[in-house]
Amino acid sequence: MPFHMDLTFTDVRAADQRLLDMGATKPGHQPGGTHWTILLDPSGQPFCIHQAR
Repeated sequence: MPFHMDLTFTDVRAADQRLLDMGATKPGHQPGGTHWTILLDPSGQPFCIHQAR
């Protein structure tokens, strides 16, 4: 069953790199601009990461 997760991090750049190292991929189209980043898990399911407020 598809679902969508939004994850927050205090250090988004470090989280982005760590998630990519763990097998996530980053699609070229990023509609969130600087507000959030879309990543895909290894099965292709999208999820978003953004800065904790």
